[in-house]
Amino acid sequence: MPVAVSQPYWGKVDGSPWWPCRRGTPTSAQKKQKGTTQTEFMVFYGGEQWAWLSPSQIKPFAENRHLLGNKSKKRPFLAAVHECDEAIGVKSASRTTSSKKPEPSKIVSKSNVSVTSSRRSSRSTSKLGITRKAQLVKPPEIADDEGGGGDAATDDSQGIELEAAAISDGRNGLSEYELARLDLIRQNQAMMASLGLDLVTTGSPASDTTGSSKAKKRTPKRKAASTTPTEPQRRSSRIKGERAADMYVDRDSGRIVVAGSAATEQHLSSLKQEASWGTDRSRLPEETLSLESTGGTEVYGEEFFDVLRGLSKDADENSRASVDEDVLKYARKLSKMSIGENGAAKICPQKIYSIAVHPSGDALVTVAGDKLGNIGLWNVDNRREDDELDIVQFRPHSWTINALQFHPHSSTKLYTTSYDGTARCMDIEKGHFDFVASVDQETRLQHGTLDSSGNVLYLSDTVGTVRCFDVRSKQLSWSSVLHDNKINTIDCHPTEPHYFVTASLDRSVKIWDARHVKKSKPQRIVECTDGRSVNSAKFSPCGSQILSVSMMHQLNLYVDAHKRAAEKIIRKPDTFCRHDNQTGRWLPVFHSTWDPKRSDAFVIGSMAQPRQVEVYSTSGGSSISRIMSLQDPDYMASVQSRHAVHPRLDVIVSANSSGYAHVFR
Repeated sequence: MPVAVSQPYWGKVDGSPWWPCRRGTPTSAQKKQKGTTQTEFMVFYGGEQWAWLSPSQIKPFAENRHLLGNKSKKRPFLAAVHECDEAIGVKSASRTTSSKKPEPSKIVSKSNVSVTSSRRSSRSTSKLGITRKAQLVKPPEIADDEGGGGDAATDDSQGIELEAAAISDGRNGLSEYELARLDLIRQNQAMMASLGLDLVTTGSPASDTTGSSKAKKRTPKRKAASTTPTEPQRRSSRIKGERAADMYVDRDSGRIVVAGSAATEQHLSSLKQEASWGTDRSRLPEETLSLESTGGTEVYGEEFFDVLRGLSKDADENSRASVDEDVLKYARKLSKMSIGENGAAKICPQKIYSIAVHPSGDALVTVAGDKLGNIGLWNVDNRREDDELDIVQFRPHSWTINALQFHPHSSTKLYTTSYDGTARCMDIEKGHFDFVASVDQETRLQHGTLDSSGNVLYLSDTVGTVRCFDVRSKQLSWSSVLHDNKINTIDCHPTEPHYFVTASLDRSVKIWDARHVKKSKPQRIVECTDGRSVNSAKFSPCGSQILSVSMMHQLNLYVDAHKRAAEKIIRKPDTFCRHDNQTGRWLPVFHSTWDPKRSDAFVIGSMAQPRQVEVYSTSGGSSISRIMSLQDPDYMASVQSRHAVHPRLDVIVSANSSGYAHVFR
């Protein structure tokens, strides 16, 4: 398209709207760059801006004035358009509409009233469902004004001229145009009256001369008052303008003000203490901790320990119990289990990462460790004098407690490991927490376990290292890197304690012989590969099976894997089953727990609805099948990630991420 020098155009620059411009003459500093397609030097109106444009970036001004002239309402743009309009001899609409507006005319307002009345009447007709159209006759001037084709400034000027003509006329101050308009209004009102409708008018001169009848208003029938008595509406203290007994919100500052209740102040102080625990992860002193120093109370703590001492003595004397091998009979017992009203309680402030049950058969005591390093002990069947649940809490660690285990031969001792890098022993006889072992400050312990003798403690960390401690001397026996990444769990063979199995984030399960593990190059017995991270791997109570929980959404079973050293690598499990293990980032991952009373049954959590705890049977290693789904929707409505099975009683305890424990029995 050839660009004339004197004609205005529309120019487009990347990132800017179309803008009025004209062709200019570039100076030496404004020369076009070589190799570009822009051939026209254009100067934009409204400033000193210029640009080299290609023909596709230029449009004629006059032909595109109605399309591009209303793209912006900013003053620089309107000024540039106005300047182009003057250049081509066209009066700018933007300048015309912005000129001084005339005073409103009385005659124009009357015309507006009549038009509005016609519109309202037509809407009223359509609302009542009348299909006959009222042919309202209007002068051309009124029709143009209603259609929106006229200019506001032009209408105002016409109203002024009509007003002047009416004043100069002697017929009651009305011109011929006004007389014709009033006659048409009367005709419209007569037509509306014939339809049985009133023409709604406001201030119209003809409103008093119409003989149309008004439509009758229908009064809705009142419903009979209900005779049933209603309860008085509850109103909060805030709506009444009263202050609550314990605390209230100050309307000026918006802060919660404690009104002086001792219970409320104690509750707020406990919340502040829990908040400080969540941020303070500094390691506690590596020494024996008393009950008071860990957050327990002397009164309830001593009473609880007295009960545990008696239970532990009975448990040690009757450590051998009979085992029922009938799977069907076992499933029948499970089907009768439920939680009940007294089977659920919040025993820890935060989400639970570890849980255990005391091995005594005379009373049921549950122990759990949470995210903040708290230990909660719950005597399920006992109540205090004030009819409160018999729950005591201690805080022997500053961070998550990931493993709890009673000593296999002395149930008065409970061993704990934590992310804070320490392992402790709660001695029920002595009434305090003994320090057992620790690692350097930068290392986080991931899991820990005692062997069947109770004299060796294995600790795994987040960098793949396993440490072996002698519990009696509290000395480190050996330390070795066994995995390339975090070791999620570690577990010992129940009858051959020198064998232990590790499950890691590096997608493998490895079996080791502690007698042959060296510091430089440890040699595994066998490695079981996996496609994803392995959450846990544990020996069965008889030691012949290893069950792993994989993020491949599988439960994998390996039979006599510790005796298959010749294979070196086991790439496929002996049997497996599908299981949804995707708990998400807010819940602890699933860990399986074997039933110590049986060699072929284990418990694991479930993501299924309604919320449930699943029990599986391995059938001696030939298959994995679910034999029971434990549910109680009235008392359990959350995912249960951790479990403990009582070694003597038909009891399964599960825990969730809210600090609650649920007892099935």
